[in-house]
Amino acid sequence: LIEEHPITMSTGEALINPQPFRDTFRTRHPEAVKVGTANRFEGYTVGEKIDYVLVAGRLSITGAMIIRDNDRGRYPSDHFPVIADLAF
Repeated sequence: LIEEHPITMSTGEALINPQPFRDTFRTRHPEAVKVGTANRFEGYTVGEKIDYVLVAGRLSITGAMIIRDNDRGRYPSDHFPVIADLAF
């Protein structure tokens, strides 16, 4: 079994959502190191992962990835897209 990594979001002392969220990518790839998603239109993979697909409850995460496609070094966004495959 893959260990789940709960994410709890809060602002100050007010809890926004009591339901724990899981980062789909970290759940599937807990040891990944090059996870930066803000690429600055240049393909950087270092830094923090700041883009997420979050799930809660009993959803099963069957896959997750950071898409780093480019066209000859040109990137359509300054962030890499993140996707997840889920099963209900």
